[in-house]
Amino acid sequence: MTWTSALHGRARAILLFLLIGLVTDPALAQTRREATGWLQLEQDQTAYRERIAPLDLRQRRQLDAVERQQRLEQRALQQRQARERRLPRPDPGPTLDAPRQIPPGDHRADWRRASERLRLQQEIRRSQLPFGRR
Repeated sequence: MTWTSALHGRARAILLFLLIGLVTDPALAQTRREATGWLQLEQDQTAYRERIAPLDLRQRRQLDAVERQQRLEQRALQQRQARERRLPRPDPGPTLDAPRQIPPGDHRADWRRASERLRLQQEIRRSQLPFGRR
């Protein structure tokens, strides 16, 4: 192996590292910016609370519980949005309003529909009865 081929190999490796750095750098910068924004918000909230009035132990615990719940909800929202971006949306299929496609000669479907209608009517009647008469 000559020194020129070794130099070209190193140049390729350096070029590869630079390309990888260019691709991953914007993604890392975005996550850093988001994290910095949330940290700054938490620090500002804490400073504001301390400036307004220090909280007693009970109020601080309640506030901590609310903040924890908000952080959990925020994280759940971010995870759900990330999942929606990754996975394709499933086809919702037929809705309750859309009529089902039934073959024209299927009499069992008519029988099923009639029995379902009867069951629904009975359930509605039962739900309208006073408490304890079901």
